[in-house]
Amino acid sequence: MDAPMSSKSLISMVIYGFLLLSLCNSLKDKAVDGTRAYFHTLKINSLPSADVCKESSKAPNEGSSSLKLVHKFGPCNPHRTSTAPASSFTEILRRDKLRVDLIIQARRSMNLTSSAEHVKSSVPFYSLPVPASDYIVNVEIGTPKKEVPLIFDTGSGLIWTQCKPCKAGYPEVPVFDPTKSTSFKALPCSSTQCQLLGQGCSSSKCTYKIAYVDNSSSTGIYATETISFNHLRYDFKNILIGCSNQVSGDSDGQSGIMGLNRSPLSFSSQTANIYNNLFSYCIPSNPESTGHLTFGGSVE
Repeated sequence: MDAPMSSKSLISMVIYGFLLLSLCNSLKDKAVDGTRAYFHTLKINSLPSADVCKESSKAPNEGSSSLKLVHKFGPCNPHRTSTAPASSFTEILRRDKLRVDLIIQARRSMNLTSSAEHVKSSVPFYSLPVPASDYIVNVEIGTPKKEVPLIFDTGSGLIWTQCKPCKAGYPEVPVFDPTKSTSFKALPCSSTQCQLLGQGCSSSKCTYKIAYVDNSSSTGIYATETISFNHLRYDFKNILIGCSNQVSGDSDGQSGIMGLNRSPLSFSSQTANIYNNLFSYCIPSNPESTGHLTFGGSVE
């Protein structure tokens, strides 16, 4: 069964047909009058293409900062490695329901006890939610800055990106090299922060491992690093991130994940003194358009 024709393709065909019909009528009239006919060549590739990015014109509110939110398979993603179709509405709804169920389950579990040991273990060793893997934001990490595309995920907390050297990594995506960044600092095992995280150590460096229910995972070390948005002069220094040297699962243009849940590890929590722990987002209406992820501003 043939795939349904997009509205853009239909419009292009109608315009093209109208121009051809007008040209034919013009030639016919000139031939009847005995005048000389002129031929014109119309290139099809000059007509509008469906694979064109339409950026949102949204202006950020005062006191806020916005990132473009793009579909990983769409033309607005400069790092895309595939042109596979977007997820169906049925699949999106299925994942959303699963995410909500898991978040409710996690909240109920946390309410069962308020002991210090439970609070310590509540920092996710295995992240419960399903990443919202269709949408990404591009951020800059390190000094000098390296742009990396990160999955936008409101269900997990840790910000992590693929780093060199990588034992097993995503192919054809930007990879951060911590040895070339003057602001990169691996988190030592002896630090209070590492002990509070309650995870492992390797070569005196604090390690982590996160697995998601879609069977993807990330393993690496904790570090502090500078994160920047390419349109801001302000740099967010000493942000705790995960520097992953081993990842598993499918990748279609992303280098890692930007976690945005309520845990202390999330970007929104680590920048609460700047943005008052507020963020909002607008999902792109289609893969050819952009949405936004906005930190701070007013709540309306």
